[in-house]
Amino acid sequence: MAKAPDQAIGNSQTLCKGEIERMLKNSQTKVIMPVVAFGLLRAYADSGKSMFSDTEVRKVYQSAVRELKQFLGHDGVCPAFS
Repeated sequence: MAKAPDQAIGNSQTLCKGEIERMLKNSQTKVIMPVVAFGLLRAYADSGKSMFSDTEVRKVYQSAVRELKQFLGHDGVCPAFS
């Protein structure tokens, strides 16, 4: 029997949070580049833009950090989220 959509979404979020928590715990500062990539992918999806200045990369990184903090419900355990 198929799971209810709300239950599937809740399970997916729990799985994602668990994987992000594991990455933060095991990787420490190695998580910076995946966060940059996440931010750039978000910016590309929103604008279609594929080239970014250093300032724009910094802004999308900071935005991605804020989004991950909100998703996780805390600041993380690595210096990348400081």
